[in-house]
Amino acid sequence: MSSRSLGAGVVLATFGAALSLPFTSSGCSGDESAPAAGDAGPDGRAPDANRPPPVDEEGPPPKSCRQACEEAHPTGLAKDEAINSCWETFCVDPCIEERALDGGVIADGAAPDGGTCRAEVVTISLDCDQCTNTSCCAAWDGCFEDAECTALNACYQDCAD
Repeated sequence: MSSRSLGAGVVLATFGAALSLPFTSSGCSGDESAPAAGDAGPDGRAPDANRPPPVDEEGPPPKSCRQACEEAHPTGLAKDEAINSCWETFCVDPCIEERALDGGVIADGAAPDGGTCRAEVVTISLDCDQCTNTSCCAAWDGCFEDAECTALNACYQDCAD
């Protein structure tokens, strides 16, 4: 082995040992040489000074606005969900995926449900209005002729504002 190779090996070994010193003396949870949680480091700050406080996992996560509406108007929720169920069955494109109907024609297989709802239909689009009037009047009227369901939807609208 040449002296050049031997010298490089000694330098690398010394450098590696120097790098490992701070890591071996930094302390682990079972290491008695580790500073206590209240001890200050060389700069006067506690070791955890830059860490965020622990998350309180005991409390429930904060409620969304919609969840608060549903709790305030629980009897209206089932009737509101009936509209969504009807839309999922007959009006997916215009009401759920917000795509325009092909030429304004209701999708094949949609079951007409009386033609025009008694309660005014105002949704996210004219195509959704049309599909609701053609296929979901029973669910729509069931909700919007009920005070609790109407209040639930008004609360949802306040969340969007």
